[in-house]
Amino acid sequence: MGHYLKLSLVLFFGLIVLFFPMTWFLFAAQQEISNALFLPLVHLFDQNTDLTSDAKGLYILVVLLFFIALISGAILYKFRPQKVEKLLTILRFACIVFLSMVLMKYGLEKLFKAQFYLPEPNLLYTPLGKLDKDILFWSTMGTSRAYNVFMGIMEFIPALLILFSRTRKIGLIIASGVLLNVFAINLSFDISVKLFSFLILIMSVFLLYPYVFQKDVSLRTPIDWNPQRKWMIPLILVIIAAESLGPTVLRGSFNDDLAMRPYLHGAYSVAQQNFTDGNPLFDQKIRRVFIHRDGYIIFQMMNDDMLDFKLEINQGAQRFTLTDYSGGQCVLNYRYSKKTQKLELISTLGTPLLSAKTLNWRRLPVLQKQFHWTVD
Repeated sequence: MGHYLKLSLVLFFGLIVLFFPMTWFLFAAQQEISNALFLPLVHLFDQNTDLTSDAKGLYILVVLLFFIALISGAILYKFRPQKVEKLLTILRFACIVFLSMVLMKYGLEKLFKAQFYLPEPNLLYTPLGKLDKDILFWSTMGTSRAYNVFMGIMEFIPALLILFSRTRKIGLIIASGVLLNVFAINLSFDISVKLFSFLILIMSVFLLYPYVFQKDVSLRTPIDWNPQRKWMIPLILVIIAAESLGPTVLRGSFNDDLAMRPYLHGAYSVAQQNFTDGNPLFDQKIRRVFIHRDGYIIFQMMNDDMLDFKLEINQGAQRFTLTDYSGGQCVLNYRYSKKTQKLELISTLGTPLLSAKTLNWRRLPVLQKQFHWTVD
């Protein structure tokens, strides 16, 4: 691979490390900096996009970064050729640290069930055929604690191995295999991190390339560059661990399946409904009501269509405030009895609207621990 091409690719990956918008814990400002620097440029091509995952703007940003890398590589190669080799090795190691951080972050999120979390009750009671592929995949993965642990370990191991020169080759081989599987899943189930998963896959393959195709051992020395000061690798490990563990420590739960859910969270089967002309919502026959952990109330109609509202609960006043996507609000009173496990919704005029019984959604078959060596 030519020096100019290698330099341009490494510069491109370096720009991805710096400016590809991500949700970091320690480096939360990175997303804001990327938006401030590049969103105005992106809007020159498309005013109606942004830099969210797999938006058109993100593809435009990647193309812009690629051209910046090509131009910068040409300038450096022409005017500072003596610095190219050293720059290559330093940038490669920066990419290795970035790749390690990404693998560690997502690996630990799987171990702690923070990525593929337990399906919400509204999803569990949605007919299979009404779910989009990405939601279906996410929900299925969330039902298995054991497989999440396995996936998390398979990302955690290469995250550690690639940080050290002696184990970097095997670490990159494992990482490339894991990331190829992740990219295939994102494509096959239409999950909206296709661009990011593709970029870290080609970054992993690029970092692995010299170990596989570079036959001259003397040329391999630069790719195994590590910080010369002994305290730097431990410091990098501490930063990666803090980035990966920080959100989990703040949540206070190392298994999201067991984390406390908010007040009234769950599923309710409608036992009685009084129809009223005063509220269009209750003119429709409602089958179930769900309280979502992220602050939503969801109504499942008899045809299994879902209608959701942002929900604020005032426990003192026993009042629900429902907000729709246009900003319109509806205020309802409620009563809930722990003894009878019954939730009642009442209009502000005192008219009973519906009465619903708590469903034990955690006893559904899909959430039970099942394992069989044999089928008979």
